[in-house]
Amino acid sequence: MIVALDKKIIEAVEFIGRSELKLAIFKEVYYHKSRIKSVDEIAVSVGLTREQVLKNGVALKKAGLFDQEKKDGVTAYKQIEFYQHNKDKIVRFVADPSKMEKFTSSSPPVVSAAGGLSFVRPRMPHPQKSKPSREGKSSAKLRIAFLTTNPVRDAALRTDMEMRDVLKELKKSPNRDYVEVRHLPAARLEDLLDALNEFKPNVIHFSGHGGDSAVLFDNRDVDEDGGVELDFGVVQETIDATHSPPDLLVFNACDTVVGADVFLKTVRAVVAMSDSITDSAATLFSTRFYAALASGQSIGDALKQGKVVLKAAKLADDADLPTLIVRKGLSQESLKFL
Repeated sequence: MIVALDKKIIEAVEFIGRSELKLAIFKEVYYHKSRIKSVDEIAVSVGLTREQVLKNGVALKKAGLFDQEKKDGVTAYKQIEFYQHNKDKIVRFVADPSKMEKFTSSSPPVVSAAGGLSFVRPRMPHPQKSKPSREGKSSAKLRIAFLTTNPVRDAALRTDMEMRDVLKELKKSPNRDYVEVRHLPAARLEDLLDALNEFKPNVIHFSGHGGDSAVLFDNRDVDEDGGVELDFGVVQETIDATHSPPDLLVFNACDTVVGADVFLKTVRAVVAMSDSITDSAATLFSTRFYAALASGQSIGDALKQGKVVLKAAKLADDADLPTLIVRKGLSQESLKFL
């Protein structure tokens, strides 16, 4: 006797296919007592980056395998009763698609071109030779949106030198093929939105003037001095206005620690300065910090390396300024990109 197999099970198996990431996220959502799991919870449990979970989770949601909600203000995926009931079949067939051959589709019969009745046969995945995964390092590469602003003429910053030194250091990294930097000079709020939409960075770096829970963006008039001050609340809402927000926000700007915890609603970690920092210290810190991230170090260890080079350069006072804050429940050492 041939048992009918629901078409939705077949489609789920075909959609997950050979993707280890989609399968891992599917299992993490459905093999769990809680009916809803946040992106951050999945990332920690499965050992993926937040971006990997979002990218594949959104695809699974669009395919109808999850519902999407918010949990504690963070994107989360919710079980659907049909797939919860049939999860074992789906996982078993993903592991061995040939096991579906003894089943027929439960789809209704359709009229064939010859006018008779025929049954819709499930499309079986054909055995394929092993191919390099497209969901390895290349999909998890370090993408940095590097915003620099310098709109105050009588308090000019050497953000150009900082950008040059960071790029020079990253070019020497053995992982340079997995690192991409997009420089946004004289950055305005619109530039940040464009970067979120088009580049989808997992790190946003801001280099410029800051203080009093605000940063200074550039203005629209080249003849007007002073820039546009935006408070952290507005910047946070901007970064949150995307389905794939960054994991890390870096403020290489004076007095930006106070109030920076507001960004933890959206990002997993923030690096900011606890007081005024000199140009030379800011450049040294960011150069070593990103070199460490590109080598596969965690955010916590990259911060330590940045502080060490400041101390070695006899900038001990500045070495105490870079501060890392992370979302509750996460570890500094577990946050890495490569």
